[in-house]
Amino acid sequence: VVVLNDIHMQKVQGRISRMAWREATDLHLVNLSSLMVIEPKEIIDEWRNGCKKARRYENTDEVDTCLYGTVTSLLTSFISTL
Repeated sequence: VVVLNDIHMQKVQGRISRMAWREATDLHLVNLSSLMVIEPKEIIDEWRNGCKKARRYENTDEVDTCLYGTVTSLLTSFISTL
């Protein structure tokens, strides 16, 4: 567990107090992807593309269809109230 924690701590550059620990027989791990550093432009572009596809009914994944369809609907409703 100590080695696993040390390796994960290096990956996240110490931005969290611990990454792996044991409680009795349970092993706890923090998901590395939750601490990844991603450029804001990448995230904004992904959301923008998802919303564009939602407006054109082009999302093929059910989760994307639901997520981006809901966000697009909420934004459209919000904008219409301005």
